[in-house]
Amino acid sequence: MEKARAAIPKTPEFWLEGCRIELAAGFKANSDTLLAKALQDCPTSGLLWSNAILMVDKPQRKTKSVDALKKCENNALVMLSVARFFLSERKIAKARTWFNRTVKLDPDLGDAWAAYYGFEMVHGDEDKQASVAKHCGQAEPRHGDIWQATNKRVENWKKSNDELLRLASAQLPELR
Repeated sequence: MEKARAAIPKTPEFWLEGCRIELAAGFKANSDTLLAKALQDCPTSGLLWSNAILMVDKPQRKTKSVDALKKCENNALVMLSVARFFLSERKIAKARTWFNRTVKLDPDLGDAWAAYYGFEMVHGDEDKQASVAKHCGQAEPRHGDIWQATNKRVENWKKSNDELLRLASAQLPELR
């Protein structure tokens, strides 16, 4: 990853993958240091800021969320992380508001639709679930790590958008 970052500088995806590798190896301190360097190198990257919100300890998430919103206020990934933060704090109404803002800002982000649908499966009624599924079907999202991984599986190639939404929402770690 270091060679990739040297060859193609200011690429948030390389920084993030380096952080994930360190975290998977059990070196949280190294991952945090790498993330701090990444945010210095790419200060307006919504991808890095959204992961920074989710990687810090719970007491620091509010501060990190505020910082992220200041740096890149109209980024769907940051808004999705803020919605997940509110969900982890059991602030259901605020989480619903932020999920709604996220899918309105970037209707092509399938991960946001999956998280919103999973949220409504747990905290909403059937009308809200149906509404999210209907609007997701109209938006036909194509992006997001989990959404694309679910969509590109061979066994899912003929599945409808509603079925993909259910499968992708089941893959989200905070909803399992």
